[in-house]
Amino acid sequence: MTEHYPLLEPILAQYFDWSKTPLRAIKPINDGLIHRTFKVTVAHADGDTAYILQQINTRIFKNPDILVQNHLAVAAYFLEKKWTTQADFSLPTLLKTRTNHYLARHPADGEVWRLTSFFENTICLSANPSPHVARLAARAFAKFHETLWDMDTAELGTPIVDFLNFEQRLAQFQTALAHASADRRAVAEAEILYLQKQQPIAEQFVAAVAKKQISQRVIHADPKWSNVLFDNKLAQVVAIIDLDTLMVGPLLYDFGDMVRAYSNTKAEDDPAPDGIFDPQCYAALTAGYCEVLSERLSAAERLLLPLAGQAVVYVQAMRFLTDFLDNDRYYQVRHDLQNLHRAQNQLHHLRVLQQQLD
Repeated sequence: MTEHYPLLEPILAQYFDWSKTPLRAIKPINDGLIHRTFKVTVAHADGDTAYILQQINTRIFKNPDILVQNHLAVAAYFLEKKWTTQADFSLPTLLKTRTNHYLARHPADGEVWRLTSFFENTICLSANPSPHVARLAARAFAKFHETLWDMDTAELGTPIVDFLNFEQRLAQFQTALAHASADRRAVAEAEILYLQKQQPIAEQFVAAVAKKQISQRVIHADPKWSNVLFDNKLAQVVAIIDLDTLMVGPLLYDFGDMVRAYSNTKAEDDPAPDGIFDPQCYAALTAGYCEVLSERLSAAERLLLPLAGQAVVYVQAMRFLTDFLDNDRYYQVRHDLQNLHRAQNQLHHLRVLQQQLD
């Protein structure tokens, strides 16, 4: 209840008139790495309704208005076009404050918050339960791409500058390495050397994008498990959520990130290498994605699917290791080695992908 979260009261009061919609419950959702998130339930005349309340991390998303702009533009276009592609899932709805704004600022600290719809009777996964579910998720993101295929990309702003700039990620890694403490460099020596040796993976992906072998489309840019909501029977996708990283980018980035998320059997910070790759899930997600976009993907894009998976896993490993070397400034951590463990997990995954798919 509100006595446990008094700082939320000034935010919630901007969305709800407590005399008409009394607060029922507030529940923190702790599986995100970037934003603070809560499930808020209020009483309406026709019954209780739940919402998602999030504090936007403005250290990462420096212009929250761009998140609103992109969300509204993509949601409107998706709603208009989804019938043409038979996309049978939804996107979250942004809700306005009582003064007709999509963002609320806390009067005490100026932090930015937003409220979105909550999808009842859904399951949010943290790991892959089966190849069937991997195929469902991959099909949903393929439908997402197909539905937005012809959207005017000039409508979208850039939520995070250089988010998909692999060359910039390499430069950030080098900077973090140069300024890291001796202790952190020493404990991560093996991972540093392996990343340096595998750098051509990222360079090949960058070259393919530069040569326009991979088309530029509206992408989600974060298609992990927790951003896909399933029905209670895991029979269909109900919604794709977390649209903060919506942007124009290489189409195959989303596929590569699905490879990273869906074919890895371990928790994100599990550094043990054994059994990390699920070849059946990899095959299922590839089949699901390609069967939806069979008439959209170019011959070059089909050939580059394995590279996309390896490149995104490589860059994610580099991002985790960069943050470890930079004293954990970006990702939330519960202990000092968590970002290193996350990097080790990705590098084990990369090794197996190379062995299985090259």
